[in-house]
Parts: sequence; structure tokens; C-alpha cells
Amino acid sequence: MSVFEYSSILIAIIAGQIVNEVLQRMVFIMKQDGWISRYYAEMYFLSFLIVFLIGYFFNYFTIASTLEKITVFNFIGPCTSFCILYFVVSFAPIPHPRENNTDIETYFAVNVPKFCLPLGTFSLLHQFLMLTLEPNLTSSTTFWTPIYWGLIAIVSGPLVKRFIDKFGIRLFKILVIPSHIGFAVIVFIQNPNLTLTQ
Repeated sequence: MSVFEYSSILIAIIAGQIVNEVLQRMVFIMKQDGWISRYYAEMYFLSFLIVFLIGYFFNYFTIASTLEKITVFNFIGPCTSFCILYFVVSFAPIPHPRENNTDIETYFAVNVPKFCLPLGTFSLLHQFLMLTLEPNLTSSTTFWTPIYWGLIAIVSGPLVKRFIDKFGIRLFKILVIPSHIGFAVIVFIQNPNLTLTQ
């Protein structure tokens, strides 16, 4: 087992816990009556979180797998970043089964605007935390993109709240989800760090 593989075990465990948090919320939604027609946006949101985690996991492996040695300082940044991502997912705008809240749509409407702040903050922080692993990342064109989107997410929280208050959560779902799918596909296709090479 290489140094990289050995040091990645803890990150893999944390990533598994993050996926577990998301999957439990998915199961909770699927147990509700008519969940496909009523909670399609919430399910899409959770699916996006899993895809985002996989992309972030691949991003870490793409950068770290090329290193011949990893110091404690190199490891602290990515490990902290995955821990922060766990906290972010714990505040997802879909109730966890232990909350026993079956008013999922209202919960989603209230918490989506609030979720913009932790998601945007994570997007900003994780780029700088990854610099502990690879200081030359700032020269990459893909380094600054998550920072821009993080700033946009933080600023958009109050705007999302205003939109939902004025037009309702149903219209928000109808307009935002299809446009977000297109955006997400473009971002994932264009990111070179989502491809592992030997």
C-alpha cells in the first residue's frame, strides 16, 4: 500500500459518512406518498450533492495520486475540507429521518436560501485548503472557478428567499431545476480533474 493510499483511508471514511447522510434523506423522501411528483426537486438536489461529492473525491485523487510523498501539512487541508463538507451536507434543506418532519416541501422552501451560505463558503474554503496539498493549483484555470461560484452562491441566498416568498416554492422548482441540470453538466464535462489517469 502506497503512502497516498494509506493516508486516503480517513478521507474515504469521511466521504462514506457524507454519502450516508445524503442517502438517508433520499430514503426518507422515497417513503413519502407520491414522492416522484411532489418531491422531484428535493430528490434532484440530493442527487446533485452525491455527484458533487464524487466529483470532489475525484478531484482530490487526481491531485494527490501524482505526489510521491504526503506530509501531515499536505493532508490536513483536504481532510479538513471533507470534514467541512460533512457539516455542509448535514444542513441540507431536506429533513433527516431523525427529525421526523414530513412537511418536506415547506422545510425545503425555508432552508434552501439558508443553505446557499454554507455551500458557498465551502466552495471558497476548499480551494484554499487544497493548496496545502498542491501549492501550484492557483496557476490552473479551474482553480478560480469554484471561488466565483462560491461567491455567487453566498450572494444568491437572499435573492432565492425573496423569489420563493414572492412566487412560491413550486415555481422555483420548475424554473431552477432544469436550468441547474444544464449548468451542472457543463461544469462537470469541462473539469479536467474529474478524470483519473494511470
